[in-house]
Amino acid sequence: MFNEDKEIELYEENIYEYNDKKFGYFKITNSKQMKCNQNISFSIFTLGCKVNQYESQKIAKELLELGFHMEKEEGDIQIINACAVTARADRKTRQLVYRALNEGKYLILTGCLSPDVLAKFQGRKGIIIIPQEQKMEIPLFLAKKFIAKPSSDADDEELTRKAIGRKRAFVAIQVGCDNFCSYCIVPFLRGKPRSRELTEVLGEIKQLIDYGFKEIVLCGIRLGKYGADLADNITLASLLKEILKWEGDFRIRLSSIEPMDFEEELISLISHPKLCPHFHIPLQSGSDKILKAMKRSYTVSDYLSLVRRIKMTVPLVNITTDIIVGFPGETDEDFALTLKVCREAGFGKIHIFPFSARPLTEAGKLQQLPEEIKKERVKALQELGEELSISFRKQLLGQFIWVLVQGKKGEMWEGISHNYVRAYIPGEEPPADMTWCCVKGLYKEGVIVNLKEGGRENGTLCVLYDSKGRS
Repeated sequence: MFNEDKEIELYEENIYEYNDKKFGYFKITNSKQMKCNQNISFSIFTLGCKVNQYESQKIAKELLELGFHMEKEEGDIQIINACAVTARADRKTRQLVYRALNEGKYLILTGCLSPDVLAKFQGRKGIIIIPQEQKMEIPLFLAKKFIAKPSSDADDEELTRKAIGRKRAFVAIQVGCDNFCSYCIVPFLRGKPRSRELTEVLGEIKQLIDYGFKEIVLCGIRLGKYGADLADNITLASLLKEILKWEGDFRIRLSSIEPMDFEEELISLISHPKLCPHFHIPLQSGSDKILKAMKRSYTVSDYLSLVRRIKMTVPLVNITTDIIVGFPGETDEDFALTLKVCREAGFGKIHIFPFSARPLTEAGKLQQLPEEIKKERVKALQELGEELSISFRKQLLGQFIWVLVQGKKGEMWEGISHNYVRAYIPGEEPPADMTWCCVKGLYKEGVIVNLKEGGRENGTLCVLYDSKGRS
């Protein structure tokens, strides 16, 4: 294990109170440097949202530029980029921390850290806690700590591909949220919405396309509020208009977007051929009573009207969603309404979250439903979700879908369609990176397809870090 010196001190601006105790983060200060006789390696373990994944990839690229070596799991330095959205995410964070400590790794803990996680690890020897807002300073901190030697033989494109992968890239265009839904801890940890400048975002996307990335996923904590804090009436729609003017073999995908953020200007763009016909729109509940208790600013009628309008506008569109099951006060009748609305919406996939009481939130203080009720409702919704997924995929039979081929597993080439369905392509010859395919049948959780047109260009799976640090 690396020798530890005092490196950090309390970061006063980030202290807050919870259960009559004070919690805070730390800030980076000067520390004793360590000379390296060999390349120091690092691994990043990322939990949670696409914004976290984007930030991890940016950190990875900067560390590669500084001469560090990236490993999937066995790096000398372990960076855990945490999520606090659910108690399960907290549990995964703790497991990763304990594993790194047991293996004697140089450990940095960052990201969205709940008061519970901070209380567990704050001040503990062998753990450096760096606040969310200083996360991007980690490469510079490590470079000073280990006297890194910047890489001189790798160009920017090569380093970008090492950090991100080959074909699909996330670009975070904003962070923060001020919704303060009654169940959500994120506004407390991510702060107010803050948008990146339009020219900066466009420049990054253009560079990724020039490097050959075929799919750009725009993401944010409150994606639909992009530009609200910028001048010149910039919006998500105006950003898309600029990108969709460009020529080239690429496509744009939106990550999760709230139903109340689908403004007219955005709806007018959703049928553009370069914009993927897949929209992840969180419903959370099919009961207006529960939506109100959650402090969601729409009704079931509003939501279904939006879904109908999108489906009328975009052929083969795949609408996916999030549902919270077992919110405090949810009755059998409320849950039955959720099942009914899910059927009516015809979701292609449902992400199910049993309610998890979060510190600092209003709903976390309410009386919780018994776990056995949550489990029963999760099971019922899972069964409906599978039924709806099969129904949606059957609609694709005989249709052509635009597949981004990511690599080969076993005897099948695999990829993601423009409407976010896993596509399996039989054959030995590697398909083109992006190709139109005809859907022939259902297979596993996706569809099996035949090539409409082929190619010789090989592809590899892009690297995305999950909680285990694997693709």
